[in-house]
Parts: sequence; structure tokens; C-alpha cells
Amino acid sequence: MKPKIAVVLGSGGHTRQMLELIDKLGHRYDYNYIIANTDKASASRIRIPGKVFYIYDTRLKTDANLLKIILKYVPSTLQAINVLWKIKPVLVIGCGPAVCEHVVVLAKYMFGAKAVFFESLTRVKSRSISGKQLAPFFTDDDLFLVQWKPLLKQYANARFVGRLS
Repeated sequence: MKPKIAVVLGSGGHTRQMLELIDKLGHRYDYNYIIANTDKASASRIRIPGKVFYIYDTRLKTDANLLKIILKYVPSTLQAINVLWKIKPVLVIGCGPAVCEHVVVLAKYMFGAKAVFFESLTRVKSRSISGKQLAPFFTDDDLFLVQWKPLLKQYANARFVGRLS
């Protein structure tokens, strides 16, 4: 049986970067793709087949109040727990955006999965919101990867891997 990997796809460039990584990993894993319900394009771009799961999008406007945050995150978190329970991944991989954050934390701490996070290719000198929020949760058992050397100064636990593409 192939190891199960939960792959969190963002939208646009985030999906492109994740799918390039999956192409490099090849067919030796059982991929399970987790996508925000508002993302209409990512599923059609998947090249290595796997199950596709949708969860509520958690992206918020910068002026969101606490009630809006709760109303977005509670249902999405419950869906993420349900999806991760079905998958039971040994590894979760994400590159942002917001939907990635709670899925990675839940997979790590509720399901014991190892985690890999790629800081976005567009982040050369400054940290992304997802990167800022996820970095404290990463241990030596996980991989927090950056594609540009200047980001090594921004994250104590990061490893430089160069560009995915």
C-alpha cells in the first residue's frame, strides 16, 4: 500500500507550485487533494490522480471581525477534520493560502502526520501570512522550505531548496 499524502491546493500559482512538486514525487504515493470550495480551477489541473476533497474557504478580508472569522473557520475546521479522518495521511503538504493553515496544523496534531510547507515562490524577502502562522508549529520532524535564500533570515526553522520550477 502506498503512503497517503494530503496535498492542500491553493489557487493559481499556489496550485501550480504544488502540482510541480507532485509531478517530481511521481506515482509512488496515494495523493489526496484538499481544495477550497471556492476554487473552481485547481481540480482540473491535477495530473497525478487522487481523491479530491473540498472544504470551506477560510480567506478573509483584512477588515474581518471576530464573528466573521469564527463563522468561516468553525465549519471549515470541522470539514477538515472529517476529510483528514478519511485520509489518515502520513504527510501533509501545503504552500498556502489560508485553507492550508488549519489543515496542516490539524493533520500534524490530531492525526500525527509529518508536515511540509513551501513558502511561495513570490516570497523573496518577506514572509507570507500562512508562513508566519505555520512556522511556530513546525518541529525538526517537519520541513519548512523556502525557495529564496533571503527568507532563511526570516524563519529560524527554514531550509533553502531553491525554486520548484
